[in-house]
Amino acid sequence: MNCRRCGGNTVLWASARDRQGGPTRQIRRCVTPGCGIGQTVGGLGAASAAPGWWPQAPASRALSRRVVVAGLRAAGVAVAPGGRAIDVGAGAGLRADALAAAGMRVLAIEPDPTEAARLCELLRDRAEVIAQPLVAGVLPRGAAELVVAWHVLEHLPDLDAGLAEMLGALIPGGRLVLAVPNAASLEARVFRGRWHGWEPARHRWHFTAPTLGRVLAAAGFSEVDVRVAGGWGLPTSLAYSMAPGLDHQGASTLARAGLGLVAACIPLAGMIRAVGQGSQLIAVATCPTVAERGVGRRGEARPEDPSRSV
Repeated sequence: MNCRRCGGNTVLWASARDRQGGPTRQIRRCVTPGCGIGQTVGGLGAASAAPGWWPQAPASRALSRRVVVAGLRAAGVAVAPGGRAIDVGAGAGLRADALAAAGMRVLAIEPDPTEAARLCELLRDRAEVIAQPLVAGVLPRGAAELVVAWHVLEHLPDLDAGLAEMLGALIPGGRLVLAVPNAASLEARVFRGRWHGWEPARHRWHFTAPTLGRVLAAAGFSEVDVRVAGGWGLPTSLAYSMAPGLDHQGASTLARAGLGLVAACIPLAGMIRAVGQGSQLIAVATCPTVAERGVGRRGEARPEDPSRSV
């Protein structure tokens, strides 16, 4: 199989099944030096995205807002009242809600009609919601200081076109901040095809830190910074790689046991993250200024990132 992105040769990376079963699918990795991206063989399943999570209790919602904003600021991203933010693939609205609560003017785009309808209800007049996929022309041009794409890139049918749309939505100097599963993580190497992060029925693309840096640089972003981080707020990928049948999004009768296992895995997940082998990649990239575009400036993943050697 040739790489769908660059046409180069690919090699087998893993054979994986989705969290809810289904056929085993191949995950192949491009061996072209300038690309190197992983990709799932075959089309996606019926569910293109996992259901989002929304904190119901006011105290939980206030805490989630603080965590989201603190995480963005820790990555060097400005979250300031009056600024314009776009949340691509907004899901249940966790990040859009936090950005709106921080005083930003928020545009949330979500292709799933059920999630989009819930977004409209939950966010009401605090954010604009677009119920469309990320296609050319759907985002306003040069309008935002911040674009957030949390676990979005791995779902996109056309990765480079989607990144071009996000880049075009930023003002010069604006930031894109995103997260994707880390296919070079310790979890992925230990669990192989059982790793929760593959999700072959939902994820088209699979990234390591170097490949994510190259993809963002090729899209035209500058000052690309890719970091290895922990999981999705809680060590769900670790817990459900150990026991896929306890996944609360796939087996509602075992949801309580699954969440208990997630809580039990917090210390181990913290140690894995501490040694730079976390299951998630966080990237921050900048929309270049006119001067930077003129000299063809490109960013790259940080040389000290331990997963660069994988």
